Amino acid sequence: MSGFNQVTLIGNLAKDPDLRRTGNGTPVCLFRLAVDDLRRGRDGSSTTETLFIDVVCFGPTAEAVNSALYKGSRAFVQGRLRQNEWTDRDGARRAQLRVEAQRVEFLDAAPAKAAPQAQPFAQPPSAQARPDAGRAGADIPFRT
Repeated sequence: MSGFNQVTLIGNLAKDPDLRRTGNGTPVCLFRLAVDDLRRGRDGSSTTETLFIDVVCFGPTAEAVNSALYKGSRAFVQGRLRQNEWTDRDGARRAQLRVEAQRVEFLDAAPAKAAPQAQPFAQPPSAQARPDAGRAGADIPFRT
């Protein structure tokens, strides 16, 4: 029996990315994505729970994430779940589940990482001329 392992997330970085290199020099970037999970109760009430998800990416993607994203940046991540297992210093078995990103898109039109500042909201001219501008969901950067 085969399975399907695909994860798609949109959220904000909970802290700045951490770029490291493997023994052979391959860039590895680790970051934590905060994703809001909206839940509705049987009585119709809704609550929001924030999930903190660890993400890892490699190579040119790792370098791009490290140079363009910072704490608070909004990102789209697509990848697969991976589980790391190891034995700690006390001999206990440990495991960590995280997303191995195959694709990361930067959803903020913010300046370089060194100068994270709030940007005033402005619609691009192409959005103002669209017939669906102003409709719910019209600002989503992708369509299915």
